[in-house]
Amino acid sequence: MGGLTSTPNKHCNVRVRNMMGQEVVRVVVCHVFRQDIKKNIVEPYTWTAIPDGETTAAGMVVTFDYGFGDKTNYDYWNVQCQLADGTMWLIKPWGGQLLGHGVFKQCYLTDKDEGGTVTITVAKGWNGLCISPPQSSAATTDMVPVDRIEPDPYAAFWNGIPQWLKLAKKAVDLYAKSQKESQGEPPP
Repeated sequence: MGGLTSTPNKHCNVRVRNMMGQEVVRVVVCHVFRQDIKKNIVEPYTWTAIPDGETTAAGMVVTFDYGFGDKTNYDYWNVQCQLADGTMWLIKPWGGQLLGHGVFKQCYLTDKDEGGTVTITVAKGWNGLCISPPQSSAATTDMVPVDRIEPDPYAAFWNGIPQWLKLAKKAVDLYAKSQKESQGEPPP
């Protein structure tokens, strides 16, 4: 994190496969490349009118990076959709609230994925969402019904850093400061 990270400059295309059992009127995908606690790269995209069983064109392009200094960077995904019958669906990843990334699913892109196409399959229920990068490991999570689609998934669902991690970082910072002071270094 922080100073060791590079400027993300790798790209991957994204498409959506509809397996919801009816037309998807609208699907919103939001990709977040987490660079550090202060700067995330947020990339939302919306597709409309996807017939059941069909796959969209790869209209979305996401930015990411990999390599030395990027080992602590992550790719997070949020997917929500509205069906022809009016029902709305949202992903519900296990542990998202506890880990601090809210209703976003981790699925890492690697050097093998650069320039390829990620396929996001949406279906109802348990493990209904599958994020499949071109080469690296896929990730699945649940799709659950909700009462609305959020226009800005990042603002609505991203938790940032969980409170327990903020407290741990503060404790480490205080300890480091006390060590410097005990060695005679002046405080910053």
